[in-house]
Amino acid sequence: MRFGLLIMAVFFDLFGLKQSEFKYDENGHILFYEVIESELSHAQLIDNAQKLMLPSKKMSNNRNGHFEKASSIRLYRKSLGKSPHGELDFSIMLEVKDNRYRYIIKDFVFYPMKRNRYGKFERIKHKASLLKEKVAEPDKLWTQHKNTILTKVDKVIENIKREMAVIKHEESKPEGIKINDDW
Repeated sequence: MRFGLLIMAVFFDLFGLKQSEFKYDENGHILFYEVIESELSHAQLIDNAQKLMLPSKKMSNNRNGHFEKASSIRLYRKSLGKSPHGELDFSIMLEVKDNRYRYIIKDFVFYPMKRNRYGKFERIKHKASLLKEKVAEPDKLWTQHKNTILTKVDKVIENIKREMAVIKHEESKPEGIKINDDW
C-alpha cells in the first residue's frame, strides 16, 4: 500500500507540475519575453501599464509606451531554519503599441547576503554575480532556487497579463437628488 502511494506521488510530482524553463537570448543571458495581442485601445493599454508599473523605486516611463521597473526576489536557504541566501534583482520592461503589448524580464543579478555586526542580513554588494552563472551547473541549493525563481517569475507574468487586461469603466457621476417642494 505504501509503495503504491509512493509511486502515485512520484507520478503526480513529475506530470502534475508544468513549469517553464529559463530562456536565453542570443548573448546567453536569461530572458522572459512575450508579445500579447489585446482588444483594448492604445490609451487603455497605456493607462493599465502606468498603473501596473507605478509602485516602484526605479521607474521610467513616457507616453510613447515604454515602461521600466526594477524588482527583486529574496531567496532563502531551506535547512533547519529559514535564512536568506541572497536577493535576485531583475528588470521588467513593458512596451505598448496599437492593440498589443510585450513584456521583457531580464538583467538577473544575484546578490548574496550575510549578517552584519548588528545581526541583520544585508547584501554583499561587491560579490554580485549573474544568474546564468549560478544555474549553469546547479548544486542542490541552486536547484531549489531555480524552481523558486521560475515559480515567482511565472506569478509576475500572470500579474502582468491580468493587470493589462483590465477594462476601465467610465466613471459616471451619480445623479443628484433634487428635493422638490411640491410633494
